[in-house]
Amino acid sequence: MYFHKVADMRKAMALLFTAIAPVPALLALAAYQIWLAPVVGQQAPGLNSGATIALITSVFGSAVVGWLGGWRLGMAVGDPLSHWAWFHQTMMDQKEKFQDEIPYLDFKGPLGKLARRAAGSRKWLQERADEMAAKTEQARVSDEARAVHEDNIARKDLEQTTVVQALATGLSKAADGDLMHRITEDFPESYQQLKIDFNDAMEKLQDAMKRLALSAMGIRASTDEISQSAEDLSRRTENQAASLEQTAAALDQITATVRKTAEGATEASQVVLGATAETEESSQVVRDAVAAMSEIERSAQQISQIIGVIDEIAFQT
Repeated sequence: MYFHKVADMRKAMALLFTAIAPVPALLALAAYQIWLAPVVGQQAPGLNSGATIALITSVFGSAVVGWLGGWRLGMAVGDPLSHWAWFHQTMMDQKEKFQDEIPYLDFKGPLGKLARRAAGSRKWLQERADEMAAKTEQARVSDEARAVHEDNIARKDLEQTTVVQALATGLSKAADGDLMHRITEDFPESYQQLKIDFNDAMEKLQDAMKRLALSAMGIRASTDEISQSAEDLSRRTENQAASLEQTAAALDQITATVRKTAEGATEASQVVLGATAETEESSQVVRDAVAAMSEIERSAQQISQIIGVIDEIAFQT
């Protein structure tokens, strides 16, 4: 029962059977020597020697037969167990990679039970291995998906950073008055339209500023012309005002002279009327003088109207 404790069952079994097999021959040899050898030795001395040799030979022969039988029995018992131990160890080490057919499934004894139990264990291990492979594949797919997602996020962040920096540079240039700046960096496809719109806006802004500058230049030239014309008009107005003042002074003098003349004419008319009674010869002279005074008075009225018109013109100017 302790054969499984030894390393080589064949040798153990051979030694056991070598020790057990000669026992009957040894018992026969001992019985012969005790009981039969004296009798045979008296009656047939030659036969006694032969019987003794035969019994001794049977002892050695049974020992040899016991060794061979024990060795063979050790092989029959130990080899399947050794093979099973190797198979089970290999199956446990390699797990799902080891797919050799399980032996001894048709055995009825304990080895067959072990084989069938191992088949169940292999099935369980295969199921666990399949589950582990599925989980590993899911984890790998999840890791790949996460890595792809992280790469996409990093790429998007880099693209947005590039776009924001380019736009910030362009706006800073525009704020500094550099309308010639254009975005030349390569934008991602999703931001390409933004680059086109920015460059178009800068182009249109530059054109508008050019037109505005040209308009400002034209306005400045027109302003200069208007200023010059105003200065010329001011000078002409001053000259006209001076002329009008001189004209008004002359007209005032004329008016005073005419008024004095009219007064003198009135006095002359009175003198002439007073002298009418005294002289008939001078009547015609008096009438002519009165007519002349009337003409002078009408001329004075016309001059007054002219002075009024000139005053209105001077006021409007």
